[in-house]
Amino acid sequence: MKEEKFYTIFDKHSNSVFEALKALCISIKEICKGNLNEAIASAQKVIDFEAIDDSLMDELKEELFKGALLKYSIEDYFMLIEAIERILDRCEIVARHIILLENFPLPKEIVELGLKMSETLFEASKSFNEALKIFSENFSKAVEKAKKVRELRDTMINDEFNLIKKLVNLNADYKTIMLYKDVFFSFSKNFRNNNECC
Repeated sequence: MKEEKFYTIFDKHSNSVFEALKALCISIKEICKGNLNEAIASAQKVIDFEAIDDSLMDELKEELFKGALLKYSIEDYFMLIEAIERILDRCEIVARHIILLENFPLPKEIVELGLKMSETLFEASKSFNEALKIFSENFSKAVEKAKKVRELRDTMINDEFNLIKKLVNLNADYKTIMLYKDVFFSFSKNFRNNNECC
């Protein structure tokens, strides 16, 4: 049945974003530990997941155009699929910034906050993935998971500004501040402006 094929591909699509976010969290942890090679290897995995997902996006859209009989409207699924794609795109941008960190070692004063932020991102990723897995069967539970994502996103936003404050207080040069801002501020952006899915 068309809908079964759609949901199978959709599960792969949602798994792509979770695996990309998980790899991103690992990459940040490795940066904080000073393991740049491992951080770059995990960042490359993020880029690979995003590239693989492009074909899944095409398949999903094709199934929608074919008229799969789904629980919600085609427009709703298009919005959700594209919101997930934006998260993957944002992950790829962060990963590419991480690869640039070779010449910008992480100041030891922000390591603890960086580790905390990666843990928060991982928790948000798990809740987001759980919401995607159950939304077509149990919408109210999916909404609860989405609320948790929003709460964790707000925590990330506060931590992002604290991180910038720490960098400024360290008198870090402008390029260093901007690069770490681009990496860490992208945490909450993964789940910001995506009201369709959380």
